Amino acid sequence: MAKTMGKPVPNSQSSYIELRSITDAVYGGKMELPDAFRAAYALLAKYRIKLRDKGGQAPVMTLSPPDDDTLVMGIRYLKGSGLTTEDHFIFRRDTELYRCKGKEIDKILPKYKGSHELQLSR
Repeated sequence: MAKTMGKPVPNSQSSYIELRSITDAVYGGKMELPDAFRAAYALLAKYRIKLRDKGGQAPVMTLSPPDDDTLVMGIRYLKGSGLTTEDHFIFRRDTELYRCKGKEIDKILPKYKGSHELQLSR
């Protein structure tokens, strides 16, 4: 049986431009970080992506640009064991938003290897 992998989110080709407008507003001083994170969560909701209901508490969002045409959104959760886990979403220009499964981000973008299990700063 093939290992389950993530999947593209249908009809989300404009998601990169939408997220990029949020990050550009922050860098341009037109939007504060709390508002940017709310807008980014709303962007996920627009594409019918729900955050974890079970097995994850206190989500923390990270946004990073591995290159000029890609943005990676990570949402870290605190597990009941005290460890963290992270869900990754890849936004690419003119491409559907991609929801990674497990440690798949390591294969797609090797520079993120191990980020799935990074611990939150306290």
